[in-house]
Amino acid sequence: MRDAWQIKLIRQILTQNKQAGLTWIIGPVPA
Repeated sequence: MRDAWQIKLIRQILTQNKQAGLTWIIGPVPA
């Protein structure tokens, strides 16, 4: 379980760049 501040930081990244954020969270996956 991530800390609250880490979750907020991830959400900020997602807001700034959703595509890059999703790629960072999901990671490299076979299409």
